Amino acid sequence: MPKVAIEIDSDTLIDIIKQLPDTEKKKIRETIRPKEHWLKRLYDLYLPARKEAQKYTDEEIEKDIRNAVVEVRKTHG
Repeated sequence: MPKVAIEIDSDTLIDIIKQLPDTEKKKIRETIRPKEHWLKRLYDLYLPARKEAQKYTDEEIEKDIRNAVVEVRKTHG
């Protein structure tokens, strides 16, 4: 039997998936989503920096950013 391509928009796909039993939905989710999402890996990668940043107040961080911008503008115009 020849394969036939059909176009299904995202709304139609969502409607189809909603009608499936939960076990089928889970299979689809596991197929589509990687076991460890890239965003979670990125979040975990910056964990040490987030912990370090907790030591400082918002005002201290904003002051350091302003000082850094001033230095960059002095150096690079």
